[in-house]
Amino acid sequence: MRSNLLFTLLCCALLAPEQAAAQAGVFVDLGPAGIHGAPSAAHGAAAGIAGFWNEIDTDAIGAGGFPFTATGLVDLSGAGTGITVTFDDLGSGMDAFLYDNPATSGGVDALLDDLAFFGGAAILEVRGLMPGRYEVFTYATTPDGAPHETRVRVIGSPDPSQDVGGPFAGGYALGVTHARHEITVGPGGTVLIRLDVAAEFMSVNGFQIVPFGAAADLGATYCSPAVLNASGDAGEISALGSARRSSNDVTLTASSLPQNQFGFFLNSQTQGFVVAPGGSIGNLCLGGSIGRYAGPGQVLSSGATGAFSLALDLAITPTPSGLVSISPGETWNFQAWYRDTVLGIPISNFTDGLAITFL
Repeated sequence: MRSNLLFTLLCCALLAPEQAAAQAGVFVDLGPAGIHGAPSAAHGAAAGIAGFWNEIDTDAIGAGGFPFTATGLVDLSGAGTGITVTFDDLGSGMDAFLYDNPATSGGVDALLDDLAFFGGAAILEVRGLMPGRYEVFTYATTPDGAPHETRVRVIGSPDPSQDVGGPFAGGYALGVTHARHEITVGPGGTVLIRLDVAAEFMSVNGFQIVPFGAAADLGATYCSPAVLNASGDAGEISALGSARRSSNDVTLTASSLPQNQFGFFLNSQTQGFVVAPGGSIGNLCLGGSIGRYAGPGQVLSSGATGAFSLALDLAITPTPSGLVSISPGETWNFQAWYRDTVLGIPISNFTDGLAITFL
């Protein structure tokens, strides 16, 4: 994933300065200026990549009337761009809100603990991006944990509207703190984010627009770290591709494994925790009905790199009762089970777990 990002930035550096800045994407943090401030450039939020944040004062937006256009934005490298953001409250009215959630700190606090809220619908229009494929992360949570929910839609995205809100635990979680959409930007470089009330009122903390493929790996890891293996490391699971079910583009990778050991991936819609099942030295982090990717070509070797990968076909997902098709809205958990050794004695081990919510 890092190599993809470096390739993107290298390509951008070969373009004209304005093109490079626009192609790199843009991060925006909303809230009353100078209270929580903007996240540092090292804070990648849910996208998981570093970049400079533009802080837009919600008090200035309200005082300026609607529609309000913010200019002078910088790209992820901090270079100036021609990107603008126009806020239109569609007559619903807007105000600023902040709450210091004791569970947040650092960049999470700066991004999520202040926001703009609207009485009804609103549109954020981002202009000046280079044509291309992007991912849009829209943060729309209330840090006080109030039961407000915001419906987020990116006009023209193949991904559906996503409701964001609910119990807030202090970290990033798809559907709780943010929505994630893919979008292909054409000539004119415009992205339209539509916000509507799903419950009580709607809010927006900020957004990230990044080139497709540059964002962090799919899903959220849990049950980490795994038990150390013969390589001296804990086995890790990750995924690349798209959470959009219709794309059918998810590749799982197990890494930090002992060299030249066989293993395969497991799945379940239920998380669990079983210590040393079947004499393994690792922990099984799945529960309920557990499927095995153990068919032809699915039992893999970690080889000299200590890693193996499997491209999934989401339409034929193995379960104990047969093959099933994953549906949008479902969350599936994955883990790798692999051969390991202790003092030269063959045994098995597990990576940590990975949860992916499909759109």
